Amino acid sequence: MKQNFWKIRAFLEAGSSYLTNDVREGNPCWGEAPLTNIARIEFPFVGIEHGLHVPFILSMSGMAAYNFFADVSRSLSNGSDSIQGLWLLGRLPPGGQVAGVVIGAQNIAYFKAPFGTEYLGAPTVGWRPGAVGERPILHVRRLT
Repeated sequence: MKQNFWKIRAFLEAGSSYLTNDVREGNPCWGEAPLTNIARIEFPFVGIEHGLHVPFILSMSGMAAYNFFADVSRSLSNGSDSIQGLWLLGRLPPGGQVAGVVIGAQNIAYFKAPFGTEYLGAPTVGWRPGAVGERPILHVRRLT
């Protein structure tokens, strides 16, 4: 399958899938997509390793719910927006904990937090239900 870098693909339990727009542009979100019973998500992206651009893929499955958002700051001098990090989150079954990855310009950070405190101590919105049944998995691997 051709990789759609910087786009999240949600694979639904029913066998269909949904592909987001490029998460670095516009308003990256699930939008009005009627996403339920997400079996897994995949997110191919390009990171920097030893000064070189390297393709990676994030895979997440077995979560009770899924969420993502871009953490954006705005320059006071020229009004331009800059992405500080892309947050991809999964609520671990039965739902009391959140596991996530923050993809920044220079690093990839894994974290766990109680649900409702997943973003710097605050809750997030936009959660979509997952298809629980498999063991929860969250990993990032190099594609080359």
